[in-house]
Amino acid sequence: YSLREVSASVGVLIEQRNHDALRLMLEYVAAKWPRHWMIAYALAEIAYQDNQDDALPRSVELLIDALSLRPDHLPLLRLLLARMEEGGYDTAVLSDVLAQQFGLTIEALAAEPPPSVARMLGFA
Repeated sequence: YSLREVSASVGVLIEQRNHDALRLMLEYVAAKWPRHWMIAYALAEIAYQDNQDDALPRSVELLIDALSLRPDHLPLLRLLLARMEEGGYDTAVLSDVLAQQFGLTIEALAAEPPPSVARMLGFA
C-alpha cells in the first residue's frame, strides 16, 4: 500500500475510534516507515480518546514526539497548542518555536480551529 492509502486508513480508524485495528495498522506503518510522525500522532489520538487518568499528558508527550519528526507541520502545532491549553500547560516554549520557525504568534495560531483528522493527515 502507498503511504497515502495507509494515511487514509489511519484517519478513518482514528475517527471511528477503532483502536485495536488502528494499533494493527500502526504496526504495519512502523515496519515500513519506522520513524514516521503519523505513528506518534495516531498514538496521541488513541491516548486522548481513551480518556484515562494520564490521557492528556500522554497525548501531549506523543504530539511533541510527532513534532520532533515533523517540526514544520502547522496543524500538528495547532493540535498541540489545543491540548496544552486544555491541560493548563505553559505554552511559552511553543510560542518561541512559532516565532522563530514561522514568524507567527501563539495568538495567531490559537485563532485557527483545531485541525480535523483529515487535515492532520493532509487530506483537507
